[in-house]
Amino acid sequence: MLTHYNSSQCDRILPICTQCTSTPSRCIYPESGKRGLPQGYITHLEHRLIDTELTLYTLYSHIRSLPTPIPDMCIPQSVTDALARQSRTTNMAEWERLPLREPRDWERWWGQKRVVLGGQTGETRGERGEEVVVDDAEARQLLVDGAAIETPKRTDNKAERLARSEASVYF
Repeated sequence: MLTHYNSSQCDRILPICTQCTSTPSRCIYPESGKRGLPQGYITHLEHRLIDTELTLYTLYSHIRSLPTPIPDMCIPQSVTDALARQSRTTNMAEWERLPLREPRDWERWWGQKRVVLGGQTGETRGERGEEVVVDDAEARQLLVDGAAIETPKRTDNKAERLARSEASVYF
Protein backbone atom coordinates (compact mmCIF):
# COMPACT_ATOMS: atom_id res chain seq x y z
CA MET A 1 0.00 0.00 0.00
CA LEU A 2 1.38 3.38 -0.97
CA THR A 3 1.12 5.72 1.97
CA HIS A 4 1.86 9.37 2.09
CA TYR A 5 3.31 10.65 5.30
CA ASN A 6 1.17 13.77 5.53
CA SER A 7 -2.07 12.72 3.83
CA SER A 8 -2.74 9.38 5.57
CA GLN A 9 -1.08 9.90 8.94
CA CYS A 10 1.63 7.36 8.19
CA ASP A 11 3.79 6.95 11.30
CA ARG A 12 6.69 5.45 9.28
CA ILE A 13 7.03 2.40 11.52
CA LEU A 14 8.78 -0.18 9.35
CA PRO A 15 8.14 -2.59 7.70
CA ILE A 16 4.41 -1.85 8.05
CA CYS A 17 3.05 1.39 9.45
CA THR A 18 0.05 1.47 11.76
CA GLN A 19 -2.12 2.72 8.90
CA CYS A 20 -1.25 -0.36 6.82
CA THR A 21 -1.47 -3.08 9.51
CA SER A 22 -4.88 -4.17 8.23
CA THR A 23 -3.45 -4.95 4.77
CA PRO A 24 -0.98 -7.74 4.00
CA SER A 25 1.25 -5.53 1.84
CA ARG A 26 4.37 -3.64 2.85
CA CYS A 27 4.34 0.10 3.24
CA ILE A 28 6.04 2.04 0.49
CA TYR A 29 7.25 5.46 1.44
CA PRO A 30 7.71 7.74 -1.54
CA GLU A 31 11.19 9.22 -1.31
CA SER A 32 10.49 12.04 -3.74
CA GLY A 33 9.55 15.30 -2.14
CA LYS A 34 11.46 14.44 1.00
CA ARG A 35 13.05 17.51 2.50
CA GLY A 36 15.59 18.16 5.15
CA LEU A 37 18.91 16.62 6.00
CA PRO A 38 20.16 13.42 4.36
CA GLN A 39 19.88 10.33 6.55
CA GLY A 40 22.71 10.12 9.04
CA TYR A 41 23.97 13.62 8.32
CA ILE A 42 23.97 14.79 11.95
CA THR A 43 25.69 11.59 13.11
CA HIS A 44 28.35 11.90 10.39
CA LEU A 45 28.78 15.57 11.24
CA GLU A 46 29.28 14.80 14.93
CA HIS A 47 31.88 12.11 14.15
CA ARG A 48 33.70 14.39 11.74
CA LEU A 49 33.75 17.18 14.34
CA ILE A 50 35.29 14.88 16.97
CA ASP A 51 37.95 13.69 14.51
CA THR A 52 38.65 17.26 13.37
CA GLU A 53 39.00 18.58 16.91
CA LEU A 54 41.38 15.78 17.90
CA THR A 55 43.46 16.42 14.79
CA LEU A 56 43.48 20.18 15.36
CA TYR A 57 44.44 19.76 19.01
CA THR A 58 47.29 17.37 18.20
CA LEU A 59 48.76 19.47 15.42
CA TYR A 60 48.29 22.83 17.16
CA SER A 61 49.89 21.46 20.34
CA HIS A 62 52.91 20.46 18.30
CA ILE A 63 53.06 23.77 16.42
CA ARG A 64 52.97 25.70 19.71
CA SER A 65 55.91 23.65 21.01
CA LEU A 66 58.14 24.65 18.09
CA PRO A 67 60.72 27.39 18.71
CA THR A 68 59.63 29.41 15.66
CA PRO A 69 56.68 31.79 15.90
CA ILE A 70 53.38 30.80 14.36
CA PRO A 71 52.91 32.74 11.11
CA ASP A 72 49.72 34.68 10.53
CA MET A 73 47.78 32.80 7.88
CA CYS A 74 44.55 33.98 6.37
CA ILE A 75 42.33 31.66 4.40
CA PRO A 76 41.27 33.45 1.20
CA GLN A 77 37.56 34.17 0.81
CA SER A 78 37.52 32.16 -2.43
CA VAL A 79 38.48 29.02 -0.48
CA THR A 80 35.79 29.64 2.13
CA ASP A 81 33.22 30.24 -0.61
CA ALA A 82 34.21 27.06 -2.47
CA LEU A 83 33.82 24.97 0.68
CA ALA A 84 30.47 26.58 1.54
CA ARG A 85 29.07 25.69 -1.90
CA GLN A 86 29.56 21.94 -1.36
CA SER A 87 26.35 19.99 -0.79
CA ARG A 88 25.74 18.02 2.37
CA THR A 89 25.81 14.71 0.50
CA THR A 90 29.12 15.70 -1.11
CA ASN A 91 30.53 16.47 2.34
CA MET A 92 29.30 13.14 3.74
CA ALA A 93 30.91 11.24 0.86
CA GLU A 94 34.16 13.14 1.46
CA TRP A 95 34.11 12.35 5.19
CA GLU A 96 33.73 8.65 4.38
CA ARG A 97 36.49 8.78 1.76
CA LEU A 98 38.88 11.00 3.76
CA PRO A 99 38.62 10.27 7.50
CA LEU A 100 40.82 12.14 10.00
CA ARG A 101 41.60 9.39 12.50
CA GLU A 102 45.26 8.64 11.81
CA PRO A 103 48.28 10.68 10.68
CA ARG A 104 48.25 8.89 7.32
CA ASP A 105 44.61 10.03 6.97
CA TRP A 106 45.70 13.62 7.62
CA GLU A 107 48.29 13.40 4.86
CA ARG A 108 45.78 11.95 2.39
CA TRP A 109 43.19 14.61 3.35
CA TRP A 110 45.75 17.40 3.04
CA GLY A 111 46.91 16.18 -0.38
CA GLN A 112 43.32 15.99 -1.65
CA LYS A 113 42.43 19.45 -0.31
CA ARG A 114 45.61 20.89 -1.78
CA VAL A 115 44.60 19.59 -5.22
CA VAL A 116 40.98 20.73 -4.91
CA LEU A 117 41.77 24.16 -3.45
CA GLY A 118 44.84 24.74 -5.59
CA GLY A 119 47.30 25.26 -2.73
CA GLN A 120 45.57 28.54 -1.82
CA THR A 121 45.75 28.05 1.92
CA GLY A 122 49.34 29.17 2.41
CA GLU A 123 52.70 27.49 2.89
CA THR A 124 52.52 24.23 4.75
CA ARG A 125 55.00 21.57 5.70
CA GLY A 126 54.37 19.33 2.69
CA GLU A 127 55.03 22.04 0.12
CA ARG A 128 58.78 21.90 0.84
CA GLY A 129 58.86 18.53 -0.86
CA GLU A 130 59.29 16.08 1.99
CA GLU A 131 56.78 13.29 2.29
CA VAL A 132 55.70 11.72 5.54
CA VAL A 133 55.02 8.01 5.22
CA VAL A 134 53.25 6.45 8.15
CA ASP A 135 52.76 2.69 8.25
CA ASP A 136 50.45 0.75 10.56
CA ALA A 137 53.15 0.30 13.22
CA GLU A 138 53.61 4.07 13.38
CA ALA A 139 49.94 4.97 12.93
CA ARG A 140 49.77 6.81 16.26
CA GLN A 141 52.81 9.02 15.61
CA LEU A 142 53.32 11.80 13.11
CA LEU A 143 56.83 12.88 12.23
CA VAL A 144 57.15 16.62 11.79
CA ASP A 145 60.60 18.10 11.24
CA GLY A 146 62.16 15.10 12.97
CA ALA A 147 60.01 15.33 16.12
CA ALA A 148 57.36 12.77 16.94
CA ILE A 149 54.03 13.80 18.38
CA GLU A 150 51.63 11.38 19.92
CA THR A 151 48.07 11.42 18.62
CA PRO A 152 45.24 11.00 21.10
CA LYS A 153 43.52 7.65 20.70
CA ARG A 154 39.88 8.05 19.85
CA THR A 155 37.68 5.64 21.73
CA ASP A 156 34.27 4.81 20.36
CA ASN A 157 31.39 4.20 22.68
CA LYS A 158 28.64 1.73 21.83
CA ALA A 159 26.42 4.41 20.27
CA GLU A 160 29.21 5.58 17.95
CA ARG A 161 29.97 2.01 16.84
CA LEU A 162 26.28 1.42 16.15
CA ALA A 163 25.98 4.71 14.26
CA ARG A 164 28.98 3.79 12.11
CA SER A 165 27.70 0.28 11.38
CA GLU A 166 24.18 1.54 10.61
CA ALA A 167 25.02 4.69 8.66
CA SER A 168 21.64 4.77 6.93
CA VAL A 169 19.78 5.07 10.25
CA TYR A 170 19.16 8.66 11.28
CA PHE A 171 19.96 9.22 14.97
